[in-house]
Amino acid sequence: MISWNKIVDLSHGLANGMSTLGGDLTAFWENQDFGPLERITGGRVSYRTRIMHMNEHTGTHLDAPSHFDREGTNVDEIPLEEIVVPGHLLDLRHKKPHDPIGPEDLALAVEASGKPLRPGTIVIAYTGQDVNWGVEGFKTERPYVTAEGGHFLVDQGVTFFGTDLIGIDNPDEYWDPTHIAFLKNNVPMVQQLNRLEELVGQEFIFIALPLAMSGGTACPVRAIALVE
Repeated sequence: MISWNKIVDLSHGLANGMSTLGGDLTAFWENQDFGPLERITGGRVSYRTRIMHMNEHTGTHLDAPSHFDREGTNVDEIPLEEIVVPGHLLDLRHKKPHDPIGPEDLALAVEASGKPLRPGTIVIAYTGQDVNWGVEGFKTERPYVTAEGGHFLVDQGVTFFGTDLIGIDNPDEYWDPTHIAFLKNNVPMVQQLNRLEELVGQEFIFIALPLAMSGGTACPVRAIALVE
């Protein structure tokens, strides 16, 4: 039986005109406002609805393997048992913008965490960059996980990866080798997590549920942690 003392919301909010890594438009607009229907019905009924327009990879979101792998698993095909899992936080806040996070950095962070890597958990690279989210230059003025670092985690049996970074790859490597390292090895990823400072030294269950979109390559999620 799972028990917890606190729920931590790990997601950034979604807003009209918000920035995305690819520069795509994010927009919310009124579809039905209270007034017109209220007037038509003489006040008997009134409601409001909105339309959403956004890239699948907007805000705190989950990348499915099909994002980079033609034969990869889509969002709606990822078993819930693989995305509702215990969490393993790696504290990498000493890394500065443009610093690489490679195998040695990850191994040291694992050692400092006091527990080994294991499948069936999410390994979260916490860089502290969530506090800069939305600030000018935050897409590129950040550390990054190297492709070798990604392969190191895959080789250790990691089956789910997360980070507070908006992009995990070196901004100068347009071919995104770190994405390839994870997604072509069937390891989904959650990016742009928030408030990870509340998970340092804690045991927690991580939950990030995407919409069950048929064929989806990604989806914004409401990521939370249930802290013991």
